[in-house]
Amino acid sequence: MSKLNYKNIFSKELKTAGSSGSADAAPRMTEKSGRSTLIQSLRGGFANEAISCRLPRPIGLAMTGYKKGRLAMTGECGRSMVEMLGVLAVIGVLSVAGIAGYNNAMNKHRANELINEANKRATVVAMQFASGKETASTIEFSGHSTFSGGIFDDTLSLSSEAGQFKLTLNNLLPEVCQQMKNTIGDTSVVRQVDCSNENSGLGYIYFNKDLSKEAVHVCALNESLSECVCPEKRLREEGKCGSCFYEEYQDWEQPKLTSNNSYGILIASQSEAAHPAWHLFDKKYDSKWYSDVLRESNIATVVWHLPTKLKASYMQLRQADTNWRFPTSIIVYGSNDGSNWNEIGRQDDCTDASSAYQIRASFSCDSFVGYEWLKWYFYRDTIRDGIAVADIIITAESLVKVPYEPDPETMLCE
Repeated sequence: MSKLNYKNIFSKELKTAGSSGSADAAPRMTEKSGRSTLIQSLRGGFANEAISCRLPRPIGLAMTGYKKGRLAMTGECGRSMVEMLGVLAVIGVLSVAGIAGYNNAMNKHRANELINEANKRATVVAMQFASGKETASTIEFSGHSTFSGGIFDDTLSLSSEAGQFKLTLNNLLPEVCQQMKNTIGDTSVVRQVDCSNENSGLGYIYFNKDLSKEAVHVCALNESLSECVCPEKRLREEGKCGSCFYEEYQDWEQPKLTSNNSYGILIASQSEAAHPAWHLFDKKYDSKWYSDVLRESNIATVVWHLPTKLKASYMQLRQADTNWRFPTSIIVYGSNDGSNWNEIGRQDDCTDASSAYQIRASFSCDSFVGYEWLKWYFYRDTIRDGIAVADIIITAESLVKVPYEPDPETMLCE
C-alpha cells in the first residue's frame, strides 16, 4: 500500500474549502484535526473525489480504485486447478529426471575414484612380484582405504593365481560396481571387475601379474603348467593343473614338530641351543623351550608362520620341569601379514606349580577369523633365570582345500 502524504492532502482540503465560499464558511481546521478527519472519512467509506488510493488487489478480483465510498470490482479470475496441476506435474518430472541424473553422475565419480585408486595399488603389487616375492600386500595403503563407493581390504596377502591377482572391495554399492565395469578403458591396467557378490557388498578387481591386459592361456585338466597358467580354483599337482577345489574350515590335528621348519616356520626371540622353540610342539612332556632373554627385558616371544590359516578356539600351556620359570602373563596374537596383529586370547596372573609338567594356563580364543601367523607373548613380573614352557596344545580348525572334478564339458570350476 502506498504511504499517504497527509500534509499534501491537508493542503488540498484547505484549497478546496477556500474556493467554495467566504472565509467564514470554511471550517476552522488545523493540521492535527484535518488528519483525524481524513482518517475517519476513509474508515467510514466516504472520501472526497480528489482522493484516490491504491489498495492491495484481492485474489481472483481486480480493483479499479476507491471512489465515492465504494470499491469497484470486476469478475477477472486466476489460474484454473487443471493449469496448476499441469505445472506441478512438469515440475515433478523435471525433479525426478534431475535426481536420477545426479545419482548417475555421482556413481560414475565413485567408480572412477575406485578404479584410479586400484591402479595405484596394482602398481605397488606388481613391483613386489617383479622383485621375486611369492606374495604381496597393499598394507602401506591401509590408512587410505575408505572411499564413498567402497572400502579396500588392505589386510589380505595377495598371491599370483593364473598369472593374475585381485584386490578386494567391501561395502561396495551395486550401482558403483556396474559403473566400474563400464569405466575400464585403455588407460587402466584393470583386466576384469567381478560384481557377482555385489548384493553382499563384495567386489573384486583383477589385474595381470605384469599389468598387461592380454588374456592368459588357462590350463585344461592335467595340462602342464609350463604351457599355461592354472586358474585360481585349480589344484597344482606334480607340475600339472589338476582338480577344482573349494575351501572350508575343518578340525585341525596339531602336528608333531621335529624342527623349526617342519611345519611352517617357527621363530623365537631367543632360545638355548638345547631347548629350541619347536620343543613346544613336539608332543613330549619332558622336553621344553627355554629362553634366558628375560634377564634383561622380562619379555620373550615365539612366532609361528603356519602353512594354512587356523581358527584357534582353545589353548593350554604346560609347565616344564622347573617350577619357577613359567611366565606370569601370556598373550596370543593372530596376523595374516606378519605385521598387523590382533589379540585373540590371554591369561594373566599365572602361578608356578609345585610339581613339573602340569597345565598352568588354559584359556579360550576368538575363533571368528583364521590367521596364518600366531605369536605368543610371554611376560614375567620378576627377573629370574629365564623362562621355560614344556608344551603348547592348540584346539583349532584349519582352512583346507577340498578337491572336486571340473565340469566335463567346459572343464571349468563351478
